[in-house]
Amino acid sequence: MSLLGGLLKRATFRDPSDALRHVFGGGEPTASGVTVTSEKALGIPAVYAAVSLVADAVGALPLKVYERVDNGKREDTAHPLSSLLHQLPNPEMTAIELRSALQGHLMLRGNGYCEIERDGSGRVKALWPLLPHQMQVTRDEQRNLVYLYRLPDGRDVKWTWRNPAIQPAPILHLRGFGYDGYTGYSPLTLHRETIGLAHAAKEYGARFFSNAGRPSGVLKAPGQLSDEARLRLKAAWDATTRGLSNAHRVAVLEEGIEWQQVGMEPEDAQMLLTLDYSDGQIATLLRVPPHMIGQVKPSTSWGTGIEAQQTMFLQYSLMPWLVRWEQAAARDLLSVKGFATRSIKFVVQAMLRGDLTSRSQFYQTMYDRGVFSVNDILELEDRNTIGPKGDVRYVMGNLMPLGEMPVETEPIRPAPTGDEPEGVM
Repeated sequence: MSLLGGLLKRATFRDPSDALRHVFGGGEPTASGVTVTSEKALGIPAVYAAVSLVADAVGALPLKVYERVDNGKREDTAHPLSSLLHQLPNPEMTAIELRSALQGHLMLRGNGYCEIERDGSGRVKALWPLLPHQMQVTRDEQRNLVYLYRLPDGRDVKWTWRNPAIQPAPILHLRGFGYDGYTGYSPLTLHRETIGLAHAAKEYGARFFSNAGRPSGVLKAPGQLSDEARLRLKAAWDATTRGLSNAHRVAVLEEGIEWQQVGMEPEDAQMLLTLDYSDGQIATLLRVPPHMIGQVKPSTSWGTGIEAQQTMFLQYSLMPWLVRWEQAAARDLLSVKGFATRSIKFVVQAMLRGDLTSRSQFYQTMYDRGVFSVNDILELEDRNTIGPKGDVRYVMGNLMPLGEMPVETEPIRPAPTGDEPEGVM
């Protein structure tokens, strides 16, 4: 059991409201008047779509341990980290669950943390996620990293990490873009105003349609009404006209009372444009293609065709995150000796697949040039290999280096005998 195993009572991680309560660091109202919380932010479709899109993609990709060999690398399935990273990082979570959660922490808070549980020999036994809003990272006078974690009961747990050659890392620390070298920025903390505007527009639209899509107005009476009469009249009016279910119902006005609309005209209700603008800003903020969170435009700068868009998403949205994962995992999870002989890499080939025709042409070209063997192609197609014979690579027989091309000479012609037809030499 890990150091925090008996204290955290894993239920903390199963309560979304508690686990993300302080994701945006602070509760000060924005200029739009909205106090940004995690629940409000993730309640915006664009935020939820962008975060879950990247988090699920990172979680779904295989993450494997490779051994460095003379001709490149080969998967090391016997390494203790192999099953932790690819299947079960701890007894309660699968690999996709852990990585999706940590990637969500990265995108919301700029940092992701796991406690590294080790056995008596220092080998990694399990990875337990920690809540980013409960963690404080600083440096002490000796330049050591100090991790201070606040438990649900108010107590603190402290780890000090000096040097991987002296002490194995106690924390797997995933860092987003930052400036101090040991923590990452929280993108949505820096851009709380964008989130506040998006939530304000969503709430305004909901209130607008709860009023049957009509602006506010006043009821005019020919004479002065008592306080009790005004309250009774307003309650009766609201009960009759408010809400979409009461839209366009006929209201009966008595004793000379008139309805007078005030405020904006329907054509001035531009909340949909505001929502569209906010969604575009959120896509830019979280670095995802707008069309992948529902922002479909007549044209896009992300390329044409599904294959091109998928490739661009991998290169510009996912790849920076994947590299951060790979390098952080190698730094914190591998021993000094293992760091020199092993690497940790995502398998991204499946995301680069085109349609059947494109894949067939690509495989044929790589096979003819000796780049791929039959087994290589079968593995890329998630099919069983055919044994050692499938590892043999072939090249086209009519290909040779330029320097070995035969020199062409003039053909030798027989000497004339004098019996040839006229005009033939």
